[in-house]
Amino acid sequence: MAEWLDILDENGTPIGVKEREAVHRDGNWHRTFDCWVIDRRRPAVLFQCRSLTKSENPGLLDTSAAGHLRAGETWRDGVRELEEELGLVVPPHALVPLGVRVKSARYGSRIDNEFQEVFLTGIDRNTVRLTPGPEEVAALAWIGLEEGLAFFSGRCPTVRAEWWEVGVRPRWRELPPAAFVPAVDRYYLKVFIMAERWLAGKAELAI
Repeated sequence: MAEWLDILDENGTPIGVKEREAVHRDGNWHRTFDCWVIDRRRPAVLFQCRSLTKSENPGLLDTSAAGHLRAGETWRDGVRELEEELGLVVPPHALVPLGVRVKSARYGSRIDNEFQEVFLTGIDRNTVRLTPGPEEVAALAWIGLEEGLAFFSGRCPTVRAEWWEVGVRPRWRELPPAAFVPAVDRYYLKVFIMAERWLAGKAELAI
């Protein structure tokens, strides 16, 4: 079944509706949902390792949960991505808005121009069981707050992550920059800064 998306102009104003494949063929701007899961008790940020069957960035680490917003949807509808990809049910009021990130990328003939509505949400991973969807997610990786700040600011060449796959005992892995979906705007560093501020009870800043 075709999936229809709202298309936008360069200022983020809706200008019509188009089928998803045509949106990426023509490079139309569209809206997506990004949500970062933060461990409140043992401060860390969750990354998902994209399934090896993905057409874009297979096997690389990316946002905790993300997806397209369909035509007529608002950011509140994006919470379905947390359940589909992580088995995590989160009500919209539990999301902390971080603003809108503008992303433009090309994957072969596919053009991806997105206005990403970015959020974070907090859990205690000692009490919440995550069940990643195998079609979307190959593994999960928790990166400690201090370690992530040092790594994404360029102070460390690798970062240690708690790596978890379904049916496999969690283990520690050292990850290089090449393990992550490329981001030219220091996106991941900004996320860790926002997580640190949120955990400290400080006002959020725009991503």
